[in-house]
Amino acid sequence: MSDTSPQHAAARSRPTRDFFASVAGDLATRTNMTLAALLAVAGITGLSGGFDEAEPEGLVAATALSGERPLAEPIEVEAAPFEIAIRRTYVVDGARVVEMQVTNTASRPVSAPRMLTAFALQDSTLPADALPRFGKINHRLTGTDPLTEVPFAGLVAPNPGVPLDMAVIFTDPLDDPAAAGTAARADTLVISELEYRTSILDGSKSWLLGDPVAEVTLR
Repeated sequence: MSDTSPQHAAARSRPTRDFFASVAGDLATRTNMTLAALLAVAGITGLSGGFDEAEPEGLVAATALSGERPLAEPIEVEAAPFEIAIRRTYVVDGARVVEMQVTNTASRPVSAPRMLTAFALQDSTLPADALPRFGKINHRLTGTDPLTEVPFAGLVAPNPGVPLDMAVIFTDPLDDPAAAGTAARADTLVISELEYRTSILDGSKSWLLGDPVAEVTLR
């Protein structure tokens, strides 16, 4: 039989209890610090349904007055791989026209259809799931006068390092008669960057849509 007294057993078990209490306290402290950090991040970036959504970092915001006269100062946007200078915006035949100069700063060419994915026309009064799917073409500009009609068709791609004067033209959706006039009413041009990377669909490399870098209000 052991001659250990209850006092001796309690004395030996006390360091063990102290150890587990210390570990529990440390874990609680770490948990509290983690929760505090998460709450701080939530306060900065916002949580869906709980806070106002934070604006994407570095997003350029500008306003272009609609009219046939060129803007007093072009709106310059860097949206990889393009350098863009918006010069004028107006409506013709119910279509929204945005004139600009675009330079492809990459060594690789970008096709016209792929380039056009970098430009999106939106209506700020509509939720994202209700935005019309506008028709979209571009057209090479050879003079300084505004367009007087929508070109029948046009797709032109900027060669690397060569500035291209062009108009991006947004037209009403053809498959929705109720959407007539929506292109003229839309008031926001969103410009996104393109990234040359591998597609997860087929493994090929191409220019794929990246993050928005600029929002231009059209008034």
